[in-house]
Amino acid sequence: MKLASKLRQLALICGAMLAQAGLAQAAGITPEPIPPRYGIPGDQKVIQAYADTNDVGAMRNHAWRIWEGLTADSKSIYEGKALPIWETWLATNQVFTNPPQSLCETCEIPASYQALYEPAREFKAPHQFSHGAALLIAKPGKQNPGGLVGFNKFDPAEVKFLWTPHQQNGAAFNYTSYTDLTNLNATWPDSTKMQDAKIIGTPRSSIELKPVLSFVAAKTLTAIPYWQGPQASTDAACANVNVEHLKHPSGRYNPSNCHPDPTTWTNCILVDAANPTAALRAATAAEFSGANLSQAAGCTSVSNAQYVGIDSLYHFKMTAKEATDFNNFQDNGQKVASAGDSMVLVAMHVNTKEITDWTWETFWWQAGQKTPDNYPGDGAGRPKTLAAPWNNYNMCASYSQTTKPGNKGEMNVCFNPYLETSGGIPDGIRSNCTTCHGTAAFNQPPTGGYPLSYAQPVDFNSVQYFLCSTQTDFSYAIQGNQANAPANPPAWACNRK
Repeated sequence: MKLASKLRQLALICGAMLAQAGLAQAAGITPEPIPPRYGIPGDQKVIQAYADTNDVGAMRNHAWRIWEGLTADSKSIYEGKALPIWETWLATNQVFTNPPQSLCETCEIPASYQALYEPAREFKAPHQFSHGAALLIAKPGKQNPGGLVGFNKFDPAEVKFLWTPHQQNGAAFNYTSYTDLTNLNATWPDSTKMQDAKIIGTPRSSIELKPVLSFVAAKTLTAIPYWQGPQASTDAACANVNVEHLKHPSGRYNPSNCHPDPTTWTNCILVDAANPTAALRAATAAEFSGANLSQAAGCTSVSNAQYVGIDSLYHFKMTAKEATDFNNFQDNGQKVASAGDSMVLVAMHVNTKEITDWTWETFWWQAGQKTPDNYPGDGAGRPKTLAAPWNNYNMCASYSQTTKPGNKGEMNVCFNPYLETSGGIPDGIRSNCTTCHGTAAFNQPPTGGYPLSYAQPVDFNSVQYFLCSTQTDFSYAIQGNQANAPANPPAWACNRK
């Protein structure tokens, strides 16, 4: 074994021993689950009752507990600070290896473990902005409105699950492998009901995240778009939108053509990296005129601008490589960021497998302020024990497609303003996470993808979404991130009826 590899392996073992002893590491990052004191995962029957009765208050209280646990300090120290729990988890590139390898005394430490030496962060355009056949009826979406980047994170339980071959239909299949999923999909008998053609469900302690980041310049005030509802947008289709109708549509339902993506928001907050602890206040004319407004093109008036120090958001300084990665995913290849600029967390999707159809909560930065019309959510019930900057994020939660069991009642609404407002998503401002992720499947039919509207719940035995497919347990991450997927996948084919 090479000396460097042996030293890295020794550091990994030492780091794990320190973590077990409850001691902070001088170097190295050990993925940690949410600490037991936060009660995650919770009691399955209790949480399912929240979903069945559409107990919004109880779901929100549970979601805030998840948020507290995710953002609690870990034992891993990076650049002199304790990382939050979620930052210690592996990201897509570390998880989806083929085949996943294990540490052993006769092999190199796999690239999958490099996240243990620096946080796993991947700067990519979120999939929401260009997703599947739904684009056929959506407005043309920007690659990444407002320069946003996003990626997935996976807790240790789900990583272990994804790295374990699973026995199905007489063979073992690895869900990180395009080849294995293709082979699994071919093993279903023609008589298989579409709702039964699915991967083995992930363990109850599994958690998937989608952090969404934007940049803040080191020396220039940087405008971050600030959600004030769909009408506070330059999208003309949003001018007369009735929020109550969006929450409770009546009569004939038509998908909304309002797409207030962050570049259209008429409100913004100027974030100051040079004065990190500055309190929130109205921006001055001089500050507004000198600010970088590239991420907030719809914010054209100082009367709609506020000012705050960067400590109001979770943030970190970019390395040269991170700045390059960020710039590579900007529209038109424009250079936006440089080493020393900061990345800030503006949003995060969170889903936990505590119930069969997962729990769904999504958070976005609101600078600790109220959301107009509480749409799609707000800061209600936020624990007083939640420390800054995490108490500056608002949230909505929805644990089922509809307000009553058995897919009865009204459709729930829960989306993230930074993501599902994109022109690449039909009916995004009427969406909910359960319905959207319920369509995740491998080898989807050409008519599959995002639901084209949220007028009614998705039937998980639907020909439209699941014919000749294998459902991936609500996970688009499993559906779309196989390590050995061909650059040009073969045309969709189906022999099942």
